[in-house]
Amino acid sequence: GMVHNNLADIYTQLSKYDSALVNIKRALEIRKSINDYQGIVSSLNSLGQLEMRLNHFDNAERFLLQARDSANAKKLVVEQKKIYYSLYELYREKGNTVKALDNYVKFTAVKDSLLNESSHKQITELQVQYETEKKEQQIALQHSQLGESQARLQVTYIVIALLAVSVVAAIVIYVLARSRHRRTHALLLKDKELSVREAFIQASIASQENERKRFAQDLHDGMGQLISSLKLLLRRPDKLTTTEDRVNMMNEAEGLLDDMHREIRSIAFNLMPQTLIEYGLAPALKEMADRLTSSGRIIIRVEAFDLPERLSELQEVSLYRIIQEWINNVIKYAHATVIEVQLVGHEEEISLTVQDNGNGFDPSVLENTSGNGWKNVRSRSNLIKGSLDLDSREGRAGTTLLLTIPLMKSESPFAEKNVAPIRP
Repeated sequence: GMVHNNLADIYTQLSKYDSALVNIKRALEIRKSINDYQGIVSSLNSLGQLEMRLNHFDNAERFLLQARDSANAKKLVVEQKKIYYSLYELYREKGNTVKALDNYVKFTAVKDSLLNESSHKQITELQVQYETEKKEQQIALQHSQLGESQARLQVTYIVIALLAVSVVAAIVIYVLARSRHRRTHALLLKDKELSVREAFIQASIASQENERKRFAQDLHDGMGQLISSLKLLLRRPDKLTTTEDRVNMMNEAEGLLDDMHREIRSIAFNLMPQTLIEYGLAPALKEMADRLTSSGRIIIRVEAFDLPERLSELQEVSLYRIIQEWINNVIKYAHATVIEVQLVGHEEEISLTVQDNGNGFDPSVLENTSGNGWKNVRSRSNLIKGSLDLDSREGRAGTTLLLTIPLMKSESPFAEKNVAPIRP
């Protein structure tokens, strides 16, 4: 069933729709015979998209509605997201703006629920890990205190019983004291490590909360106004409008839908750029640089030399977020006019250099700051085993950020997104 489904995708890309229909129907038969419900829903969705390409809108609607009902019945959330987007494209092509909007809102809701579920799971795992290590540290401290009590009692017995051998007693005391010092020092290091990890957790939680607030604000200010405008437009009384007025109203509605589409694409770019998912780190960074440079406030250049075509998903996302966070800080605080980003691939590692011509500062200030920007950079750098260095000085123009990470190639990052979606 999977083989026939993949063959259908290939024939679709080659515009051989008859062969694609044969294979997708064969895949659907096989999946029905083995009760593969997720496969059935996926094949129905693909069949609906193919019929839509052939402008068979009624057939496309029938298959997509079957896929939607099956996905809802089996609670296949990931498939629901894909089907709602397909229905949105179908109704938009048919000119049914009300149903197109309804399915796009459902698509956005399902997508947001998946994102919130993933974020909640990551935070919960971090909190469980922190609580576990904190309990282990408390147990180790209790063992240390018990050892110290036993050591003091042992020293007391030795002093009372062996006054004649004071030299031996002194050696025993010295050894015990040194051992206790080592244990105490080890516990202090462990406590400091836990404090740093707790700070990283708090920074990660705060960063996610800020991202949610910004995302909610973007939806409220941008999408909220556009949806309100569209509702008001669609509520105009039909009896009071001429055919020309209705045509104008539909044109306005289509324009509002286009504005909503651009707004959602902008919000989606801030959450996770599609270019990063489909083409990799270097193209995504160049796209971000072009967006910021087009504002006219700053010039950002991105260069990549001998960089593998794709890295692991963790490295690509972490490097992108580190560069994005640092550029935002430079724009906000350094008053720079030019930022140079350079990525160089070596045999065993990758080096990143971000250089600006803004105001310098004392790097030690970052360690004591209450903000989350630098903490996020450090946390993501540690996550990919990076070596981070900062070259800046107060009163001197220009700052350079240096990061070196071990090379981890990947042939298929974002594996679940390898097949490009059908775009409007």
